[in-house]
Amino acid sequence: HLQTSLKPWESPAGVPRRALINAFGAGGVNACAVLEEYLPAEDRATAPAAGGDALFVLSAMNAERLREYAWRHVDFLALDPDCDVHALCRTLQIGREAMPERVALVVDSAQQLRQTLQRWLDGDPGLVAGRDALWQGRVDPRTGAGHASREQRERMQALCAARDLAGLAGFWTAGGKVEGTRLDDSASRPVVAAPVYPFARERHWVV
Repeated sequence: HLQTSLKPWESPAGVPRRALINAFGAGGVNACAVLEEYLPAEDRATAPAAGGDALFVLSAMNAERLREYAWRHVDFLALDPDCDVHALCRTLQIGREAMPERVALVVDSAQQLRQTLQRWLDGDPGLVAGRDALWQGRVDPRTGAGHASREQRERMQALCAARDLAGLAGFWTAGGKVEGTRLDDSASRPVVAAPVYPFARERHWVV
């Protein structure tokens, strides 16, 4: 809400206070900043422990960037083997743009996620079947940016309602749009720090 007078700034226990600050210049320039209160780790609200499987999705502009992105997650999980894999998966579902080159996994632990990504990067053919199945696909960027059809949206909603993670993995890697917030446990999972996109380091010299 827009704050127009002085008053106590309350927030739910364990939830940091946040503020949006806007400044408008005479020439139409707009500067915007989001501020968040620092809370020590012991004061932060923690989500209830999650069980069962989680849907891990990862995408990039091309196959090379996708592999580099996967390596970043392997290294990240090696440094934090006890991370909340459900929170990590939710962060990637709602906090990352879906790009053309895609890979998806259904996992139940950070260890399984790291091992499966490692096997995929090593070219293990055993991932095509069994418990550690992996879905991979490429979406035509000319068609993937369009709006989902009514049939696609209804299918996505049905898969989310049934929490059919394998179905969602196949649907997403085939170019479907998945709303991670529709999964039944999404509201209880926090957004956490995760590896950022590995942009290609290209140099273009002036001739």
